[in-house]
Formats: sequence, C-alpha cells, structure tokens
Amino acid sequence: MKSLYPDGLPENCKQEVLDWILAPEFVLPSVFALGDVNPDFELVAYRFWLEIEAAAMAEWIERYPGQRPPAFWWWRSGDEPLRQRLGGRGETWATGRHRFAPYSPIGISRRRDAMSLVTPELPDYGGTWRGLPIDGWTDTDPVSPPIFESEASYLDRRGLLLPAEKRRLGDTDFEPVVLVLRYRWNGTLEWAGTEAAQ
Repeated sequence: MKSLYPDGLPENCKQEVLDWILAPEFVLPSVFALGDVNPDFELVAYRFWLEIEAAAMAEWIERYPGQRPPAFWWWRSGDEPLRQRLGGRGETWATGRHRFAPYSPIGISRRRDAMSLVTPELPDYGGTWRGLPIDGWTDTDPVSPPIFESEASYLDRRGLLLPAEKRRLGDTDFEPVVLVLRYRWNGTLEWAGTEAAQ
C-alpha cells in the first residue's frame, strides 16, 4: 500500500509529536490517534524520532538523569517495557505489551502492519506511563499500595544508565516508588502520580 506520507512527517505535525515524545509529565499521545485516519502516521512519527533520537536523548538525559522520555517507553523499551513490581496489593490489566488487533476500536491501539514490523513488541500506552501500569487497578489496599522499582533502578538493572549519568544520581533516585491511586466519581481507580515508598 502506498504511504500517505511519502515525504515523511508533515512540518505542521512535528511540534505536536515533539511535545509528546519529550514530555516530562503525563501527556496523552493524541497525535497517534491520527493513525486511525491516516494509518501511516505512527510510522512516519517513529522515523522522525529516529532522526532526532541521539540529540534528543542526550538533551533529555542532561535535564532528567535517571529517566527516559515517553518515546523511549513507547518505541524503545523492548522486551521489558514495565518496571519491576516489588510489592503491595492490587491487580491490573496493564501489561506493557501492545495488542496488535487489526479490528480494534478507534484509538491508538490500531497499528499498521508496517509499524509492527519495525518494532515487533511495543508497549501498550493505554495502561502504562513510563514503565508503570497506571490503569485498570482493582483489589488495591491503601495500607499496602502497589510498589515498583524507580525509573533509575529499571535503567540501571538493564544496563541503560550512562556512567556519567549514574554519577549524577543519589540514593533517593534508586528508592522504590508507590503508585498513588484514587477513586473516580464512578468508583473506578485512577492514577494520581507516584511517591517515595516508606
């Protein structure tokens, strides 16, 4: 099938993609919903990321040592897209794996075959954020909330921390984090951030 974007990512989309792939805080990737109208959109956005990845990652690591941007978690976390769970009560459906479903509902879960060939195992952003399963929690206990390794610990365990980057980190960067979950008006749980484990 002929690409809808033969010349790559359109200029008017680049800033929106940059705003998402380098967002330091939680931002929904609305740009990828365009893939439902134009199925090549994610593939050209990914190729745009490849063009700027080295410089963007260097700048990111300089600003946020021990962390990685959303583009890393979305496209580059590989065969281990979730941080290790260390304890706490609760179950979640979020797996960190993308569901390749050709007839899935409209949204970012529909992916072009060409994209699945480029990155055969992709995280499922719908339930995760930077390696944490933040959606679909049940049976949690406020006395014993879900606990996960820190982002720095995840990167260190996988050998992804740069030596100079690691020297800039302190002990607190490697301490586990607790998921802060709160109830929505309809009784379901929603993610409200993380905090240091006690």
